[in-house]
Amino acid sequence: MTRTMKIKYAIYFFTLCLMTSFSLFIVDELLEAHTDYRDNQLNLYKIDRAKEISEAFQAALQAHRLKRLSLIDPQITRAQCLAADRAARERITRIREHLDDEVARQLGVRQKIAALSMISLMEQLLDNDNLQLSQVNNTNANLFNINSAYYISQTSKSYYRYTYDTRMVDTDSFMFLEAIRLNNRLNMSLTELSDQIIDVNVRPLVRKDAYLKSIQLTGVLNALSTRLIFMKINYDDGQITNIVNALLAQVSAERLQQITHGLYTAIDTHQPYPTALISRYVDDVSGLSQALYQRSFELETLASRHKIYDSQTTIYGMIALAGLVVLLFILPALVFCTSINRWLTKTHNNIVRLSRGEINIDRNDAFYSQELIAISDAIQQLRQYQLDKVSLESEKQLLIKELEASSFLDPLTNIYNRRKFFLECQLLGDGSYPQAFCLIDIDNFKQLNDSYGHDVGDRALVAFGHLLQRAFRASDIFCRYGGEEFAVLLGNCSLDNARDIMEQLRARTHRLTLNLADGRQVRFTTSCGIAPVNAFTALQAAIKQADEALYFCKKNGKDRVSVHTQAGYI
Repeated sequence: MTRTMKIKYAIYFFTLCLMTSFSLFIVDELLEAHTDYRDNQLNLYKIDRAKEISEAFQAALQAHRLKRLSLIDPQITRAQCLAADRAARERITRIREHLDDEVARQLGVRQKIAALSMISLMEQLLDNDNLQLSQVNNTNANLFNINSAYYISQTSKSYYRYTYDTRMVDTDSFMFLEAIRLNNRLNMSLTELSDQIIDVNVRPLVRKDAYLKSIQLTGVLNALSTRLIFMKINYDDGQITNIVNALLAQVSAERLQQITHGLYTAIDTHQPYPTALISRYVDDVSGLSQALYQRSFELETLASRHKIYDSQTTIYGMIALAGLVVLLFILPALVFCTSINRWLTKTHNNIVRLSRGEINIDRNDAFYSQELIAISDAIQQLRQYQLDKVSLESEKQLLIKELEASSFLDPLTNIYNRRKFFLECQLLGDGSYPQAFCLIDIDNFKQLNDSYGHDVGDRALVAFGHLLQRAFRASDIFCRYGGEEFAVLLGNCSLDNARDIMEQLRARTHRLTLNLADGRQVRFTTSCGIAPVNAFTALQAAIKQADEALYFCKKNGKDRVSVHTQAGYI
């Protein structure tokens, strides 16, 4: 066998191995993408079912609270109670409709048993409440209360088992389940709290026990603050942050202290606790909790749909790549067949000529083709071109980032410059207002430069810039506005709070000390003007007002903070 024949068969063998490897890779990726697509579809189904069950549980708790409150609040009519009961039963019916779905069977028997258990317990809770409305008296009231507490607690346990066994596929889904569980925990605690306060009002024999349990439940609500903060940190979503902040205010120690103080007053004076207060508080917290889990559902649904889309894209991409591989496999085969046909044709012609006695025949070269080598060389050239392109793109992006950083940061203090400050302000949403604009100026800065030199003045600017970085929240925007002036935009901040913050900053400035080489120590003070900002379009007017307030400080002795108001400067 000639050398060219060996090279020819080596190329064909290499091509076959390469195509086989590509085919195995594509099949593996295609199977994995299909598995991801199926899991994401199942995950979206789990999310919808978990949301339906949670809504049914919340509706049952709401109906329970309304019926219990009707015992002491004559303004709650029987029609309202029946409407709440009917709404809860309709949601329970929706759950039952999905229990025998083909997708539901994939979740397993344990999830179906847990769902059936929840349905039964919620219906028993509603029936127990209806009996209590029609048959309640001092003798059997305690029995009804015990039954209600049992049904609620067992429903919560069954729901936990159901969501725990759904095997959500990532941390985002875990956060969604945590939002639902937190919502259930809040509503259960609110329900128990309203039940105990009702007992304080209508059952004199258990007033003290109900009072103590109510105090314990306020502690439970306050303890949920940690879970709320955990959700805010992990979600990093503006709407969830706002809702969690509102919930934190509702379950704060100060807010719950108002409830406990009212309970103590009711016990001490032998008076009923105001029903409207606890009803309004329960409605407010329940509404916020509902908004929190609704937003988490929207985010989780959006994430799941994105994952489904990504899986579909991967599947279609692998199918297209498979078509390309098949095409690349067929082309060499066609070249191979063409070369064989040409070789066979020449061989046939030579045999025919020899059979006729002709001596002159065509020279039939050994079967060998350079097409595969050319393709390989072209691929290597293309790869090198792509490597060069990626390298140039990386250098370009790095240069762009460096240019952006240099255009947005003050080179001396390494904080935002005025250009970046206005860009950040422009990106704020309408919900970020009201804001407070603060304009700060280092007092007697020219005298500081003249007395100690411009290098000491630069050190003062750098030291004050570092102080700003430590003094404000991540949501606040500050910059070196120009020269010795600095600007700050305090988010969601009243003028009184802004004045307090600036006073604290002024006090911290007093403690700044610049140690010179000759042993002297240099200190400096600042003045600050503050003005309100209700929208980005009003920022320029606020800057002018803050500048006027700053001038008022300078005119009245410096080292002070002034707020621009409609009545003047304070």
